[in-house]
Amino acid sequence: MGLRVTNELVEATYELLRMTKPFKGWRLPDSDSIVFTLIRDPSKRGDFYVDRKGHFVISINDNHHHTLHELTKTVAHEMCHLHEQLYGPRKDINHGSWFNRCADKVCKAHSFDRGAF
Repeated sequence: MGLRVTNELVEATYELLRMTKPFKGWRLPDSDSIVFTLIRDPSKRGDFYVDRKGHFVISINDNHHHTLHELTKTVAHEMCHLHEQLYGPRKDINHGSWFNRCADKVCKAHSFDRGAF
């Protein structure tokens, strides 16, 4: 059967990661400042964007996440995008050098496979 992903589980995963390195030093907003949604786009595991009202949105495709490890890795990935949005160079958004430096730190700290991140 596998993991049943809900908005509440995604939010809890975000807060758990926010208490760990390197996220702890990144001054990311608490979960009350983030909109968490589930998506069905088969081409995406997750997504981060700023909506028209200026809210930060982290979306997770529940069909792609059958274990807590998979969910944690994807939420961490989207948190790198959030960090980049808040503090990174605006022209370098979306898997550029800033994102890759952040991802390297996250993967090292959490033992994620960098190639699959």
